[in-house]
Order: sequence, then structure tokens, then C-alpha cells
Amino acid sequence: MEDEDRKAFSAYAQQSGLRTTSAEWTSNSSLLVLPSHRAREIEFHLPCRNCDKGESKLPVLPVNGCPIAFNGPNFEGKLVSRIRDVDTTSNVEGNLLPNKQYFHNRSRQYQWCVQGRFKTRVRFDKVVTGQDFGRPFRNRPSSLVHFRIDRPEDLEGLLDEDMHGVSEDGDVIEDTRLLDDDSVPQDGVARRKYFAKNCNLERYYFEPEFVYTFDTYVNFFSPARYRMELTTFFSVDVIPLFNGYPLFMSMAKEKDSAEYFWATEMWHQRVLNYDEKPGPLARLIMEKS
Repeated sequence: MEDEDRKAFSAYAQQSGLRTTSAEWTSNSSLLVLPSHRAREIEFHLPCRNCDKGESKLPVLPVNGCPIAFNGPNFEGKLVSRIRDVDTTSNVEGNLLPNKQYFHNRSRQYQWCVQGRFKTRVRFDKVVTGQDFGRPFRNRPSSLVHFRIDRPEDLEGLLDEDMHGVSEDGDVIEDTRLLDDDSVPQDGVARRKYFAKNCNLERYYFEPEFVYTFDTYVNFFSPARYRMELTTFFSVDVIPLFNGYPLFMSMAKEKDSAEYFWATEMWHQRVLNYDEKPGPLARLIMEKS
């Protein structure tokens, strides 16, 4: 039974082109961001810096703010990704804002930004983002504890994130004039509350003739350490929870058809370790069997 579980644990990593154990990891970095195997129809136009070095044949996305063009059946655009505390010295490009400068005086742990066009008209409430997994969790958190990532599927409307323009220094300049509706709040916090109501989301559509920009960041989850860092003194290792599946780095899909607009995944070396055990703090919040 354990052998079958081990095979199932590593099956998705193998499908994604990764070695199936932590010991076989070939990259110099313990964290890789890859196009999602669940969205194989989306093509990412990646830089080819390491193609002749033999380091990895994986389609690794840069996490230093370098724009990457992509194209799929439902969306075409560019993606920018940044992760705190991940070495990007080998993929620094041109006049990019350095990660150290982007994250300075910010509590966020990672950020992604997508700009592009939908290929068909899509109602706001039909576009969702979040996390979902192909297998049940291991070492499930107690029902008394709720993290945003403690369910096999945790999706929310993309408009719960920010939709706006982008500036050179990493701060955003909001521009929602194309909504053509004075009732939509200009303030970002008020606008998120407004679009948290389905009755408001259902009134608007993403139109193929317009270019949209989405910017998302996360404060408490550190991809570099794969930990929920809730305070300076309290963090929880979440590697033992995910049963061999990675977290989405960036993702949006159509709610009804489950077709992806874009999808990338964060693979940490330790995600492949079947024998990873929960630490003391994680055991405190685990469901008692």
C-alpha cells in the first residue's frame, strides 16, 4: 500500500518533467517556477539562458521581474513574477527593478502580474484564481484552523485581486475608466469590497478588444521556505500537507469549463520528499486521527 502511495505521490512531478525524489533534484535553486502541466495548451516564450549548460531542461520561468510572453486558447499576454529571498543573480536582465529594491519596505513574499487580452468575452464572475490540488491533503490541518490553502480547492474571483496599470517602480497606477460606471469605487480597498458581491461582478465583462492588467501579491506565505510566516516568531512548514502537489504561483481559469487562461506552479525541492514529517508547530494544528 505504501509503494502505491509513493507512486501516486510522485506521479504529478513525473508528469511535469521533474525527478521524482528530492535527492534527484538537479537545479542549483531549491525553488523553480514552471508552466503548469495542468495547462499544457498554454505556450510560454522563455529566455534560453541555461540551454547549453546542462543544468536543467525544464522550462523554468524567471522570478526577477522579467516579462515572459505567453499564448493559449483563451488568453494572450505577458507575465511577470517575483519571489523574495530567491537567488536571481543568474537571470538579471537589462534595466529591471531588482527584487531587493522591489521588496524593500514591503511585507509581501511574492508577486505576479499579468497583462494581456482575453480571446472571448467573459463575465467577471466566471474568471477565478486560487489553489486546487489533484489529491487529498496529507496531515490535514485541524478544522479549528483555517488557512487560505487548507482545502483541495480554494478559488475566488480574480477581481478580488487588483486590476490596474503598472509603473516602473513596482507601484501601481490604477485606471478603471473602461468600466464606464461611476458607481465602481476608485479606491482599491472599496473596489475589492464592491466586487466581492456577485451581483456586482455579474454586471461586467472582460472584452477581447481591451488589454487588462492584473497584479497580485501575497504577504504570509514564503515560497523560498514553503512556510506560512504569520509573525516574526511564528511560522508553519506546509511541505508535509500537499501530498506531492505544488502550489500555483499564478493562475486564472474559467469557473464553469475549468479551462485555464494562464497557470504557473512553484516547485520546491522538498515537495518531492515523501518522507517529510510535520514539525512541532504543524503537529499542533493537525487534525487528530
